[in-house]
Amino acid sequence: MIPLLLEPSVFGVVIYLFDEHLDLDDETLELAATLGEQIVLATQRDRLQQRLREAMVLEERERLAQEMHDAVTQSIYSLALFAEAGRRLASAGNFERIQEYLTLLGDTAQQAMKQLRLMLYELRPAVLEQVGLAEALRQRLEAVEKRAGIDARLEVMEPIWLPPAVEERLYRICQEALNNALKHASAHRVVVTLASTPDSVTLGVSDDGVGFVLGEAANNGSGLNHIRERVAQLNGDLIIETAPDRGTNVIITLSLPAHLAIQEFPEPSIY
Repeated sequence: MIPLLLEPSVFGVVIYLFDEHLDLDDETLELAATLGEQIVLATQRDRLQQRLREAMVLEERERLAQEMHDAVTQSIYSLALFAEAGRRLASAGNFERIQEYLTLLGDTAQQAMKQLRLMLYELRPAVLEQVGLAEALRQRLEAVEKRAGIDARLEVMEPIWLPPAVEERLYRICQEALNNALKHASAHRVVVTLASTPDSVTLGVSDDGVGFVLGEAANNGSGLNHIRERVAQLNGDLIIETAPDRGTNVIITLSLPAHLAIQEFPEPSIY
């Protein structure tokens, strides 16, 4: 019997059963103790990963709460203002300007619907653990972008295996880039690519939206900052290509450890 020590207490034991009586020498006892230590290390690693997942969930909830306050609440408030302005114009008999406010009312309502659809999707239970990164991205494009009338396509090269924590961060990076395209870029077409080489993996998000001046955008919003932070956590390389009226390309490249290297490269699948 080998105790499993996880400071400050014993959390379990490993019991070795033998078919017959044995006189165990010091080498065998040392081996048994080493196996117990490996179980302890695996348990510690599992607990750390669980804490990391919990921290990431909390981070996403805080981000969604902030976006709900900043975006959706503001849109609903704008709807109320436009409706009130239209009512006053109607009372005053100024029917020419009513059309202007009705147009603003409709545009704001459409934007609010996009934002609410996005929030509802992000509140769904995580699907990464069940279906993997590629399928989770496909489901996102189907549920949000395509329903919003955007021509969305996923190009992915498989097979590829990544640790769950890496898949989670890559998914959140892609999600942030897609959110920017949906909410700010007025994009009509979005392409997500997931490609690999023997020692790296690359995620790209491209849209044909209005683009922006990169230096100015970094100071005006937190979306790009969130992307930069997540890429830094992965020790990856980030390239953002954009200009006014030229669309935006977000490209993330991660180096893969040798034991994660890809061995075969089938033709890309297009969804």
